[in-house]
Order: sequence, then structure tokens, then C-alpha cells
Amino acid sequence: MIELRLESGRTLRMSYGHPAADGRAFGEFGAGDFIDGVRVLEKRAVSYEQPFTYDILPASDSGTYFAAGVLVGSTLAEHSSSSLLSLPASAPVSSSPR
Repeated sequence: MIELRLESGRTLRMSYGHPAADGRAFGEFGAGDFIDGVRVLEKRAVSYEQPFTYDILPASDSGTYFAAGVLVGSTLAEHSSSSLLSLPASAPVSSSPR
């Protein structure tokens, strides 16, 4: 899991492979980058002791939702018949921490 501290004062904790609304994975963001128009001040790896992570699929055409005041994507867009999917926390991710 990564934690992004945002200029807005909010913090996001997401898996590295979770998509932002623009399609980039959260693991790709670093200090100075912008997510939905909000500057990332700090990125750090954080431990996650639970066996699964969870995502939601909003009832919208975009499949996006707001978390900590920024628009994020859903990992469930291709599984639109599901409203909740659990994934093992140890599932491989496409990015590595900076």
C-alpha cells in the first residue's frame, strides 16, 4: 500500500495498482505530481495487515468515485455486474514504489 499526502491536507491510502480516474496507477504518483488537480506532497509505503483490499463500483457511466476529495477509478470497471470484489492484499501490482 502507498500513502499519498496531498496539498489539500488529505491523505489517500491505496494499493500500488489501483487506478486514478485518468488511468495512471497510484504507484506511479510521486511528490510534485498532480492527481485530479491536487498536488501530491509526499508518497510513502505503508504496511497493510489485512488479507484483502476492497473496491467499489459506482452506479455511473464513468465508474469513478471520490476519495479524499480526488476522483479515482475503480478496479471493477471490467466487472460491472459486481458491486464489491475482494482481492488478496498480496496480489501482484504493476508498479514499484519510487
